[in-house]
Amino acid sequence: MDTYEIIKVLQAYQSGAKIQKRRAGCRDNDSEWENVQAPAWNFALYDYRVQPGLIVIYANTRFSNDGFEHVVSYQNRSPFRGLHSSNGYARTNVKLVEERTS
Repeated sequence: MDTYEIIKVLQAYQSGAKIQKRRAGCRDNDSEWENVQAPAWNFALYDYRVQPGLIVIYANTRFSNDGFEHVVSYQNRSPFRGLHSSNGYARTNVKLVEERTS
């Protein structure tokens, strides 16, 4: 894996994506990939990838008294819709990205 691929898979994991690993240097065969819950991140021994499927990224936002919508966080699931935050301002989700991974 090159540095770009490593960064991409680490960022996806931080956002909640499911990760798979296989021994480094294996041929490209999907049956060799295994799911990992908490990767140990040994890039010398293993290759890692985001589990193939649909990736959706949401921006969790809130409206404040200045009249603007502010981004609170980004994640790959939508935990709340139309809920109110503890300070009384409405919170929403905005879908930013939806792409199929290979």
